[in-house]
Amino acid sequence: MTRHARSRDSDGGKNQGRGWHLCLFVAGRDAASAQVQDKLERICREYLDGGYRLEVVDIKQDPARADAFDIIVTPTVVRYGPPPERRVIGDLSLTGRVLSGLGFPARSTNPVQDP
Repeated sequence: MTRHARSRDSDGGKNQGRGWHLCLFVAGRDAASAQVQDKLERICREYLDGGYRLEVVDIKQDPARADAFDIIVTPTVVRYGPPPERRVIGDLSLTGRVLSGLGFPARSTNPVQDP
């Protein structure tokens, strides 16, 4: 089975098994999906001190993975580590909503600005 997902360790794999584990589900590889991924990566870099792993799954290419996570709306971000699992569904443009929804620490020296 071919997986149609991209994974990125923020620390080049040095922190493997520790930190935050996230999966972003998108529908297609269009400009909107790229924008959502960019926004989430900026938030992760800014608020998680480099200890995160982000996997991006295109549900059009990997519908079985979406079914396994019960994904019915995109974009959806699933934080599956550390427990408990948390999700943010839909618009990721509001940084505070993403931080709160995923349970990220709300601290930063240079906060990501909302549009």
